Amino acid sequence: GYAVYQGLATSLDTLCAQAFGSGRKMLVGLQMQKMVLFLWTVTIPIALIWFFADKILVKIVPDKEVASLAGLYLKVVLLGSPGYALFESGKRFLQAQGLFSASLYVLLVYSFFSDGWCHFADDGPLDMFFCSAHRLMRL
Repeated sequence: GYAVYQGLATSLDTLCAQAFGSGRKMLVGLQMQKMVLFLWTVTIPIALIWFFADKILVKIVPDKEVASLAGLYLKVVLLGSPGYALFESGKRFLQAQGLFSASLYVLLVYSFFSDGWCHFADDGPLDMFFCSAHRLMRL
């Protein structure tokens, strides 16, 4: 799933940079908007596969508990996939204009708030969603 987003968004490296270099700045934004819509459309089949992954994996993976947990993980990750598609497109959009550190600042702000949230988390459903990766890094 995420490899598909990254692979398709990579085309913006060429398209947006070429449009920006030729002075057609409106085309840079248009290319990004088209890519976001395309990636959100591609999200539909990916979402179907990820949503039913537990049923698919049970037939492939010998350990039923591992298959079930992997399917649950993919259902949780599915909630963030449209945002990830937007982030990848936005990152390429900014990089084509020579703004390479903008995505770093976004990730730094997010990690600051994520760390604060997860430090005081009470293991509710939102905390399980937001803090699962954070807890794995602390092991």
